[in-house]
Amino acid sequence: MLPRKHFFRQIKSWGFIFMVLGPFIIVGINIIIGLATAKSAHQKNDTDNRIAVVCKDNLLKTNLKANPDVKLYDNQATASKLFEKGKIKGYLYLTIKKNQQLDATVYLQPTDSSNIHKRSSVIISGLQNNINFATAKLSNEQKKKIMTVPEVHVKQAEKSKEIKNDTGIKIICFYAVCFILYFILLIYNGVTTQEIATEKGTKIMEVVFSSMPGGDYFIGKIMGLIGEVLLHIGIYLVGGYSIWRLLPYFKEGKTLVHQFDPFVGAILGNIGVYSLIYVVAALIICLILAALCGALASKPENAGKTAQFMTILIILCFILATQFNNNVHSNLLFVLSYVPFISSFMMPIRIIYEVASTWEILISISITVGFLIGILILIRRIYPRLILQTDDSVFKALKKAMMK
Repeated sequence: MLPRKHFFRQIKSWGFIFMVLGPFIIVGINIIIGLATAKSAHQKNDTDNRIAVVCKDNLLKTNLKANPDVKLYDNQATASKLFEKGKIKGYLYLTIKKNQQLDATVYLQPTDSSNIHKRSSVIISGLQNNINFATAKLSNEQKKKIMTVPEVHVKQAEKSKEIKNDTGIKIICFYAVCFILYFILLIYNGVTTQEIATEKGTKIMEVVFSSMPGGDYFIGKIMGLIGEVLLHIGIYLVGGYSIWRLLPYFKEGKTLVHQFDPFVGAILGNIGVYSLIYVVAALIICLILAALCGALASKPENAGKTAQFMTILIILCFILATQFNNNVHSNLLFVLSYVPFISSFMMPIRIIYEVASTWEILISISITVGFLIGILILIRRIYPRLILQTDDSVFKALKKAMMK
């Protein structure tokens, strides 16, 4: 009953709603702007990239009208004005000599970004071939022989199935785990410390503790916060997955998904279940210690000071983890991967780079879980004494609570 009460009170707050929806709103705006920009650029390129051709010969016009890559102009003056204003990338001026030879002049901008020169060469060659056929008076059989084209067989190698073992993928996985853990811990460390400090020394807490054990209230509070964090992460996972699956329904998104889908699968495969266990364990430990920091604050205004311990620890763990990215066989990394809470940053590195055995992972998880249970029992015992004290410094309050 109590965990559910705390859970619903937290998720109904505007702070939680904005914290969860904020990233989706930002991502949604970026996607809409990106799709609109891509569509606009695509439409613009469809017009600008066509080759402007000036010709007066009816035979040439007939051949060119069937080409979607060509825009015909009746006179050179119009094309020249558009060219000078930069509205067309270049143009092609065509005439036929008396000997039925095609005379072509290509006008280009200083930088031929649309490859007008190369594309014009293809058009010119095709037109000259048509003129040659028309004037050569060949039989149908001769035309067929001349038009014979080589038979080309394309055999493309399949994409490597070992993509998940690629070093680049491992680096992405490593930073993904570190950054996600780092930011979520920092957010909920501050939120939890401030919330607990706000309750400290109030008449409401005296009434609550007179009707129920303070330790039970603490457990209910922590369980409600854990539910809030897991819901937060769950919304991000479901939302991210949904966005990724909806992208193929957009023209530009389909190409993006087709290109990166193997990499996304490889990243998720490299992160694995064990890394997620460490993330969840770190979150629970952080919430418990943040609650302790909040209970140690003499007044709500001092919550930021008492939260500094966990903030510094989180930052230190993150910095250490980034240093070991290129040195996964370090002895210090090996030792730190067994230290509770710190191991949540260190062991995932060894898991991602496949330098930790299953037994090492299980031993590290066991130590982490044991530490979690130990601090939960300890803080559950001293929490009621701390939450009602308002006149002592941090160390004095902690000493009194431990001695009673």
